[in-house]
Amino acid sequence: MKISKKKNFSSCYLLSMPQLEDPNFYRSTLLLFQFDKKGAMALVLNRRLELSLGQALEKQNLSKDFSNQNLFWGGPVENQQLLILHNQGHIEDCVSIDQKLFLSSSVESLKMLDKNSKENPDCHVRLFSGYAGWSAGQLEDEISQQQWLTAPISTLPLFSSDPSTLWNDIISSSGIELSQLSSLGFDPDQKIVH
Repeated sequence: MKISKKKNFSSCYLLSMPQLEDPNFYRSTLLLFQFDKKGAMALVLNRRLELSLGQALEKQNLSKDFSNQNLFWGGPVENQQLLILHNQGHIEDCVSIDQKLFLSSSVESLKMLDKNSKENPDCHVRLFSGYAGWSAGQLEDEISQQQWLTAPISTLPLFSSDPSTLWNDIISSSGIELSQLSSLGFDPDQKIVH
């Protein structure tokens, strides 16, 4: 997968709605990081895997704290691809999603972020296996069918949010009452099972 170096992504959160029947995305919160005439790409933010980075990349000699981070399922496309979401704009091969979010995919970037995280407590990183993708016009069709709700990234700070409550938190921050969605088939108290 090649991430476009284009700086003007239409980045936002995508929140799955009851009309979206794909079980892979039930109550999912995604970060749209690329959207153009060829299609769209996003990361599922709230599907933590029972696999640490150290288990997935045991030969990379990463620090213990960094190695203990959980890997997230980013989506059903290219699950062998590691994507690194972070807030360090000075990393060599990073692509800007917005002013405070960047995406990288190289082992060199991962090692540099590991080093930065030891020296800088404000260095935040989440690691993803794969991503979600749409062909040209597909995401727009799904949004027009109300399968996805969009919310600005500024709605909720990503790195300080609990991934297991992210969907509920963004819905609430957007001014939507969870009880309004219960008539559409969502149980507001149901926990997400990974």
